[in-house]
Parts: sequence; C-alpha cells; structure tokens
Amino acid sequence: EVGVYDGDTRTDERERIRNECRLVITNPDMLHVGFLPAHKRWARVFKGLKYVVLDEAHVYRGVFGSHVALVVRRLRRIARELYGVDPRFIVTSATIANPREHAVALVGDMPTIEDEDAVRAGGEETNHSFRGTEWEIVDED
Repeated sequence: EVGVYDGDTRTDERERIRNECRLVITNPDMLHVGFLPAHKRWARVFKGLKYVVLDEAHVYRGVFGSHVALVVRRLRRIARELYGVDPRFIVTSATIANPREHAVALVGDMPTIEDEDAVRAGGEETNHSFRGTEWEIVDED
C-alpha cells in the first residue's frame, strides 16, 4: 500500500497512511512538521523503515539544503535511537557535479557510490560503507 503524505492530504487519508501504508511519499517539510514531532504516531512506519530516497538532490542547497540536512539528521537520530533502525539512504540527481560531497553534506555519512557509467564500461563499482549506514548514489548521465 502506497500513500502520499503532504500538505494537501486529507486528515482521514493521513490516518490511513500512518496505519496501513508500507511506502510513504512525502517531502522534507512534512517530515519536519508532520512525522518527526509526532514520531510516536508513526512508530509502525519507523520500526519498518528500510529506505529513505532523496530525489532531485541538487535542489537541496543553500538555506533550503541546510534545512533538509538538519531534518535528515533528526530523522536518522530518531530512527536509530528510538526505533533501532538505520535506514539506507538513496540520493538521486541527474545534474550534480559532486554527488559524493553533496550526499555527505545532506545525510552526514559516507555514501556508497555506484557509478552506472563505470559499470556499463566494464569497470568496478566503488562501494564504501561507514558506521553501518549504506548509501547509494547512481550516476546515470
């Protein structure tokens, strides 16, 4: 079951999403105001949290990027300390020159880099992990 949880989501639909959905699509602002302060209401989701996808990561820069980075760190802290989970972060962007540095700035850990171009050319994938957190950055020019 999939649910979209944003500022336009009706109250009854929000409850259904909290209680039933396995995949929740949201945005950084709703994480900040809807999920994290009320994490006890989202305990079911937090306990099963395996992946967090940050799509279009290139827009998370400047003041907005700093805000998103702090929200992500808070999400990671709550997930780890209160629910015992360490989700894998998947950071995507088609238009960024420095994916590793940008991902580290957003999520605060060393990512796993998967360079699609290198894999297609027969090269080796570069995989790094740090403090148990797995990351994935896919470069698909």
